[in-house]
Amino acid sequence: MKRPTRTLGVLAITLLAACSHFEKPEPLGPPNAVLARSGGPAASIAVAGDRVTIAFASAQGHAQRIWAADVPPHPAAPEIQELPAAKERVDHTPLAIAGPEQSMTLVWLQSSKRLGGRVAWSESPAPSAAFSSPRDAGQEFSTPPRGGGHPATFVAAQERPISPGSTRHLQAWQRSPGNEVGISALRPTFEGRALGATALGWAAGKAVVTWVDGNRDIVLGSSGGSDAAPRTVIQRSPAGPGFVWLGKQGSEVIAAWSEFTPGRSRASRVSISLSSDMGRNWTSPRELMAAKNGEHPMAAFAWEASTVAAVWRASEGSNQRIFLSVSEDSGKTFSAPMAVDDPADDSRLSQPSLAIFDQRILVAWRAQSDSGSRILASSSNDAGRHLAFRAKTVNTPSSDREVAHPQAWLADTQGGILWESRVGPTLAPGRPPGNPNMRPTVSLTLRRLRG
Repeated sequence: MKRPTRTLGVLAITLLAACSHFEKPEPLGPPNAVLARSGGPAASIAVAGDRVTIAFASAQGHAQRIWAADVPPHPAAPEIQELPAAKERVDHTPLAIAGPEQSMTLVWLQSSKRLGGRVAWSESPAPSAAFSSPRDAGQEFSTPPRGGGHPATFVAAQERPISPGSTRHLQAWQRSPGNEVGISALRPTFEGRALGATALGWAAGKAVVTWVDGNRDIVLGSSGGSDAAPRTVIQRSPAGPGFVWLGKQGSEVIAAWSEFTPGRSRASRVSISLSSDMGRNWTSPRELMAAKNGEHPMAAFAWEASTVAAVWRASEGSNQRIFLSVSEDSGKTFSAPMAVDDPADDSRLSQPSLAIFDQRILVAWRAQSDSGSRILASSSNDAGRHLAFRAKTVNTPSSDREVAHPQAWLADTQGGILWESRVGPTLAPGRPPGNPNMRPTVSLTLRRLRG
């Protein structure tokens, strides 16, 4: 069945000469109706082969909708499909998940006062196929736990093929009260207490999840079909882990995290640990960055083939910098950190994003100054040895519009950056005047690499 699509137009936007490496900006989705939940980006991106899918939710009045946008190589325009209207509240950003043979799955959490939080999903088996009508995961999979009227907080999702033509879905969640983290893969396989910072993946046919427990240890659990999944402590009580990332290829697993200790010491670190036996044993954590009197590194990580890359924020003198370090042996050794930003830029830097494909690396980040906010990007075509371009401004700065949450992507024949623009906060759609529920007006823009 051919996918029903809507072709997105291109706004007439004044381009900066510095952006010769990029095509023109392209708006994505219904204007000023994108749902943006606090604490994270308003959209998610997944890459399967050369298929790039962006998932997001929108609100127009009381109606909430899920959207899937496929981004083909330039000059073809992005195509967007609207899934049937959600009858319940859409909580958090829907997740796009890449599957085998360029299939895509969208997963999201929806909630109601009557049913609490439930996971819903829709899938497209190939680039030319429409997404299916949304299905309630509770019909085929174990429903995430609910308690005290609080819906679950959906934190991660992944999938893997079980056999030809069959795909197993897995959801991870965190709920309040209780701060529990769990895995659901056809039936519950793990449940334990956690503080957050959860990551999820597949390795050697098993679902693996990392989290920070009540002792502030970074812990890994896996599901091998047993009811009581094993737990492994990767790192005991690091100083305030703020982010945990999990990568996997076969039986090899990489866990990486950033740390920041507030107060007088203000110590910050970016660390990585490797396992070659599906998480049973781990190497001693390797510090990619350690600093005193610093700030939160806000690290991001990516792994493709044997290339692992990490990007983070750190201070150098009075300026904030964005650093990149690359491994070409699956995380065993890393290059010396290289600054990818403009050393003369004294803006406040944050939200680094990272993408890898083959030897290409694309880094994006946000810069904030008194004159407004910008999205910047740097690129390398040789695994970080040299920069193809450095600190190019991607958006057209505006004093009345904040830009945030850049997300870089790379595929076989294309790449680009997605970001969100915010004006407000303004009155939330469908809310009567005087209602205290205010949120920014949000729109999405993408910009594809040229050539």
